Amino acid sequence: MKLFHRKITIENFNNITTLIYNKKPEYAYFIGIYPIPGRKIDQSMQYSYKSFEIHLLNKKHTIKKKIIELYNDEYNKEAVKFIAENLNLKFEKYSPDFN
Repeated sequence: MKLFHRKITIENFNNITTLIYNKKPEYAYFIGIYPIPGRKIDQSMQYSYKSFEIHLLNKKHTIKKKIIELYNDEYNKEAVKFIAENLNLKFEKYSPDFN
């Protein structure tokens, strides 16, 4: 397993939030590599999954920075709690104020 690390500055960020996405894998590259006329992708390959992205937010929620993406809600809650406590950030619901 390969882990990628990058330095994240939190000086302009006061809050933390989780954004939840429903995602599907892309199978279009199979068709591009092996173009078979009339062939459709197997329906068993069609599935979706939830992605939990943890973001840092500024005070007005107009700037966000993704710090980690998880695929389990329990791990997401534990990670948010750990990050918020150790970095003195406040968990808030994402609602940008563009005014």
